[in-house]
Amino acid sequence: MASPTDENQRFSKHLIAYIRVHSSDYFNFLCMEPIDARRPYLISIALSMLAILAPALYNNFPFLYSDSGTYLYVGFTGLPSEIRPVLYGWFLRWVSMKDSLWLVIFVQAWIVSWSINRFVRTFFPATPALLVLGMVTLLTFASGIGVTTGMIMPDFLTPVMILLSILLLYQPVIRRWESLLQAFLLFFALASHHSHPYILFCVLIGMVILLLIPSFRQASFFPFRRMMLVTAIAVLGFFAIPAFNYVQGGEWVRSHSSNIFLVGRMNEMGLLKPFLAQACDKKGYGLCTYQHEIPEAFLWDGNSPVNKDGGWIANNRLYGEIVRDFFSEPRYAKKFVIKSLETVVQQLYTFDLCVIVAERDGGFPYRILEQNVPEFLPPYKFSKQYRYLWSNEVFDFLQKILVLASLLWLCRVFLFRPGIAISDKGKYIGLVIVLGLLANAFICASISTIDPRFQARLIWLLPLYALLLAIQLWSSRQYNQERLITTNTDNSRRIDYH
Repeated sequence: MASPTDENQRFSKHLIAYIRVHSSDYFNFLCMEPIDARRPYLISIALSMLAILAPALYNNFPFLYSDSGTYLYVGFTGLPSEIRPVLYGWFLRWVSMKDSLWLVIFVQAWIVSWSINRFVRTFFPATPALLVLGMVTLLTFASGIGVTTGMIMPDFLTPVMILLSILLLYQPVIRRWESLLQAFLLFFALASHHSHPYILFCVLIGMVILLLIPSFRQASFFPFRRMMLVTAIAVLGFFAIPAFNYVQGGEWVRSHSSNIFLVGRMNEMGLLKPFLAQACDKKGYGLCTYQHEIPEAFLWDGNSPVNKDGGWIANNRLYGEIVRDFFSEPRYAKKFVIKSLETVVQQLYTFDLCVIVAERDGGFPYRILEQNVPEFLPPYKFSKQYRYLWSNEVFDFLQKILVLASLLWLCRVFLFRPGIAISDKGKYIGLVIVLGLLANAFICASISTIDPRFQARLIWLLPLYALLLAIQLWSSRQYNQERLITTNTDNSRRIDYH
């Protein structure tokens, strides 16, 4: 009869053998792949995140923009905003813990880095992790990715929204937790900025319109169930904005300034004054009193009627009547559409990196920091942005060269070298990116204004796609050459043998 010690030893040996045989299965169940295969990917995410943070680290403080003050106000005071969604303000509050804005841009950089690496790993799996890091580093110093991600603004989410939409549309079946993470981040992007749901709606509508072209009428381009999923998330993000405003301020409204922005855009297009000159004889708009005193900077000029006569909330509903009457006139509606199409072309080519200005004492972001987190002011005053030591000239010059080179190379590949073997999915990805760039320019230029910041926040998607496609084509060519050499060598050996 075996002693208890022998039984324990035998049990231990069986247990160890069982663990050795099945541990890899358990690990694959949890992580879906061995740690050795994931290590370069994880390292690439971490190092890419640090590369993206380089401009902010060099600045010595996260970048601030004039609109940053509104989001800081929402996050640090708990009050609603007249013109901005509240979700990004909550994000600032929860992530910073009112202790450090560095925590915010570290999380932002992680989201961008993870999205890029997930995108590359899914659709361009042959790209080495070191090359991914090299591309992100190049984009950091030759595009606006670093400045946009290092800024206290939700603009970094615009390209993330496009990348995540492509992943949800075209990626193979993946782990459930990862698909849920992608869906959650897409929802976060959509509910953080007023323009984002409209941009994604335009992309989806563009894909539907392309179905009229016979070459696009295939399930691989238009995966119906995936389209319904992305559309559902877009609708959810659209309605989340008024829902969160209701939670924050007790009123179900997307924005207290939608009509104000449209009237301002009409003024920039040169259509407001002629319309008022015609309509004020019949209508008693409050704006008619100031029709000869309307400044060019209708939204931001302190002497503008909207700012002198009660503010944005008080005037938004009143200006709604002007907007309705304006668009009910076919002549003015037609002019607005034509002007919008003109400004789309202008916005497409307006992506200068001139978004960093010194937010000095008295500015809205400065006042919010001073009133709510005054301990942030000393490090901010040490930043290069505050001390007028930050320059975008080199970034801007390199970005223009990189974008132009990418555009020319993509035109050569798709227009003048149709015989180059590019997978259908690779073409669809490029098409969605182009639709994203067009939709962003259309929405921002038509309902807001022409601003370099709008297109600069996602223009880097074009060089990223061009670089990945170039690496893929080069790798394919190398593989074919090696295969040809191997085949010729084998044939020579057969001849020598015979």
